Amino acid sequence: MGGIVAVESASTGVPIRQATPLGFIVTGSFRLAAAQLREGWLTRTVTRDDGRPVTVELLPWGPALCLVPWNAPAPMAAHKAANALAAGCPTIVKPSEYAPAGTQLLVETVAGLLPPGVLQLLHGGPEVGATLVGDPRVRAVSFTGGVPGGRAVAGQCAPG
Repeated sequence: MGGIVAVESASTGVPIRQATPLGFIVTGSFRLAAAQLREGWLTRTVTRDDGRPVTVELLPWGPALCLVPWNAPAPMAAHKAANALAAGCPTIVKPSEYAPAGTQLLVETVAGLLPPGVLQLLHGGPEVGATLVGDPRVRAVSFTGGVPGGRAVAGQCAPG
């Protein structure tokens, strides 16, 4: 974790003492997602209005895209990717072009523990993000960023 904290501090300009707690989010995100899987949150039984039990299974949608901002990029990427992977989605992470180093280190580390292609990293600016958001193979998008970017992403994700 210390490596990612140092890289995040250098990349974002956040003092190391403030970046250190963010480092706990990186590992904590994966621990929380794993705990939720162990607790069976993908399958649960609910009771219908008529009193009969129904088993609900949450199934993966397909490829998930995680668009990560420049401030606290690795912790945001960890939170987004951990949940997408726990849901069974192959995941693409696109960090901000302004501070990609910590996210790259995170994705390279985690991707090495997974089957090839399950977790991928793609660098680029807004045009790369727009291309990914507009790709019909991408089934889920998580965006954190400014209002103009959010409006663009929402507009592309809205059914036409």
